[in-house]
Amino acid sequence: MVVQAGIIVGVAGLLLVVSVRVGGIALFEWRFTVPANRIGYGAYTGQQLMIMQAVITLADFAVF
Repeated sequence: MVVQAGIIVGVAGLLLVVSVRVGGIALFEWRFTVPANRIGYGAYTGQQLMIMQAVITLADFAVF
C-alpha cells in the first residue's frame, strides 16, 4: 500500500474505504430500523415489518 499526498492507493486501500462506507450506511440504517420495528410491531405483523425493512434496505443501498 502506497500513500501519496494523503490518499491511500491500491486495492487494499480501496477495499478499506468501501468497507467503512458500507458499514457506516448499515449502522445508520440499523439505528432507525430497530426502534421502528419495536414501535411498529403492534400495528403490523412480523412478516409485514420484514418486507418493509427489506424494501427500505434495498432503497437505501441503491441511493449510495
